[in-house]
Amino acid sequence: MRTELSALEDEVGSDPGRPAVPRIAAYDPERDRIEEKYTVNPTWYARANVSEARSALDRRATAFCALASGTFAGHLSLQGGMSVGRSCVVEFNTLSSDDHGNISVKPVARFEFGKLILE
Repeated sequence: MRTELSALEDEVGSDPGRPAVPRIAAYDPERDRIEEKYTVNPTWYARANVSEARSALDRRATAFCALASGTFAGHLSLQGGMSVGRSCVVEFNTLSSDDHGNISVKPVARFEFGKLILE
């Protein structure tokens, strides 16, 4: 796990202008929804103000959900007029380290039901 986190840290740290890198996209049949996880660049996140972070992450989540709706359309039941925005969840996390160099994953925001909520 440490090696995987180090690789992620290197990847997101290599481009401080890039807000987030997608990690995992999947369809959850039990919940009938698309799920995606992004790793937010720690350097970008530390520099971004709340408005900038909200706007950038909301754009990424909205774009992902729109694109994913085509990819996973055959899987989603979309019962009762349920929109793809209600069937798509995006989690944004960032990496941080403590004084001892231990890396941890911290939640930044969650996009669900078509709305972004900052943690």
